[in-house]
Amino acid sequence: LIRTILGERIRFGLTSIDALLVALALYPAIRLFVYKPLAAEIAKRKQAEAEFRNIFDSSPNALLTIDAAHGTILRVSPQAERLFGYRVDELMNQSVDILVPKEIRQNHAELRKNYALHPQARPMGAGRDLFALKKDGGKVPVEIGLTPILDSRLIILTTVTDIHVRKEAEAQRDQALKAQEELIAVVSHEIKNPLTTMTSALELLKRTLPSQEPDATAQKLVKQMHSSVMRIIDITSDLLDLSRIEAGYLSLNPSLHNCHDLANEVIASFEHQAAEKKIRLETKIQPENLSVFCDKNRVLQVLTNLVGNAMKFTPPHGTIQVGAVLQEKGICFTVKDSGPGIPENQIERVFERFWQAKNRKIEGTGLGLYISKRIIAAHGGVIGARSESGKGSEFFFVLPTAKVEPAKTDSPESKAA
Repeated sequence: LIRTILGERIRFGLTSIDALLVALALYPAIRLFVYKPLAAEIAKRKQAEAEFRNIFDSSPNALLTIDAAHGTILRVSPQAERLFGYRVDELMNQSVDILVPKEIRQNHAELRKNYALHPQARPMGAGRDLFALKKDGGKVPVEIGLTPILDSRLIILTTVTDIHVRKEAEAQRDQALKAQEELIAVVSHEIKNPLTTMTSALELLKRTLPSQEPDATAQKLVKQMHSSVMRIIDITSDLLDLSRIEAGYLSLNPSLHNCHDLANEVIASFEHQAAEKKIRLETKIQPENLSVFCDKNRVLQVLTNLVGNAMKFTPPHGTIQVGAVLQEKGICFTVKDSGPGIPENQIERVFERFWQAKNRKIEGTGLGLYISKRIIAAHGGVIGARSESGKGSEFFFVLPTAKVEPAKTDSPESKAA
């Protein structure tokens, strides 16, 4: 009988009771090897999704997830609501084109298609001004970052940053720079020109006055006036150069120049002053035909500043040498003097703006070396100093041997004042 019953069950299949008994018998194994791992994986995914949603919703920038194939908005962060003026339900499942200005909307689908062919994290529209369209029809300047998320379909995580505050600040800065440029032009014309006229008049007056008594006093006064006017001109030039540098209007017009000619031109301008102080001026150029590609007037300005400083500190019967030598890194110009030198703790500060050594009796604006540093930097070179207290100083700057292209005049950084 038992064999008959079992045979019939095997033949016609198990009953529901039998199936239940089998399931109960296998439940511990199913729970251990199937249910628990599956439940753990589900919980892990839910936690990751919750963390992503929390990060997504708390981002300070507007975030959107977009179906790359159709351009459909899948998820919207609260910041996107505030930026665009739409509610979440008004953006969900809508085309992202509703946030694109109408004048560029036609090309947007093609751009999205091209991105889908080579998805990678990158900014959108690099080098161009981008604008997003708000619900009220207004436009807001933005920066957009694209990050691909590869799932069963390509989804683009889009980060939209509102930059209207920065753009307003940049506009104000440009306006201030323009005003500064106009001020520089006015100061250059209204102050430097009269000072130059005064200098010429004093030179003429000095030549016409007798050098002997009883008019020697007049000669002395004219000389003092001439010295004061020249000092005002130097200060004005330094302040104008500082304004140009700070505003980004320092321009270069480089060409090829012989280093020996540059050194001789600077030396010649100090011959009279050197003779009065009984200072010997020398040049040392190696090789003799050494040439450099530079802005002649600006490099002469640097050399003049360095030699002028050396003249102030070199005692009578001292020596000042202007040199240039070809090195591996470029052409190195040097100005050496036999003055008292610079204390070691002050060497690093001599190129700072408005800095002057303590207990100095030499007058100056404290701008000459700072301006020189910026001029050499604009050439792609470096400037420095070496000194030992009581043994003189050596200032040097290195200009690259490679050709320096003239600065473009269509950018604020290179626009001439």
